[in-house]
Amino acid sequence: MLYDLVDNRELLVTLSAVEICDYFGSFEDLRYDNKNAKAALGSILKQALCETDFNLSGERLFIKVRQRSDGGCTIRFTITPRKRRTLHHKKRIYIYEFLSCEDLLLTCEQIKKHGSDKTRVDLFRNGNAYRLLINEEYINRSVLALGYEYCDGIYKDDTLVEKTKEYWQTICTNTPINKIINS
Repeated sequence: MLYDLVDNRELLVTLSAVEICDYFGSFEDLRYDNKNAKAALGSILKQALCETDFNLSGERLFIKVRQRSDGGCTIRFTITPRKRRTLHHKKRIYIYEFLSCEDLLLTCEQIKKHGSDKTRVDLFRNGNAYRLLINEEYINRSVLALGYEYCDGIYKDDTLVEKTKEYWQTICTNTPINKIINS
């Protein structure tokens, strides 16, 4: 077994064909889902840590294995920095649908009361039906609950949002809720 410390973040371990047989049985047995292969990689890494100045120090370890033409293999241990995983999810848009203007205005008053004056909405009309589009950042439990009381349907479908914007008549966009009530 040969060790080559490339830098502080990368270590190469070279195994001969005989050593592969001793540790894994065969190169084909060196798979991620093989528990014995994982244990063997662990013991190889432990031995390499004792023989070299390679230091894991609680970082993530990436392991890559390449077969060599002489029947042996090279195992590359690379330390990768731990990145904070942030979930970027697209803000959803809630669609409140009304079959009467009175229910629309009642809901707008309740949104203002339970939400915020800064709540911005898009309002569309198709015949006697209205759709109020509210971004998820303005929705709290109270606003969501009152919607079921006054409106005829609440949806969170992105394709329905696009169809509404395309086919329904636009009354106003990005408008504070109090302006709709006052107009």
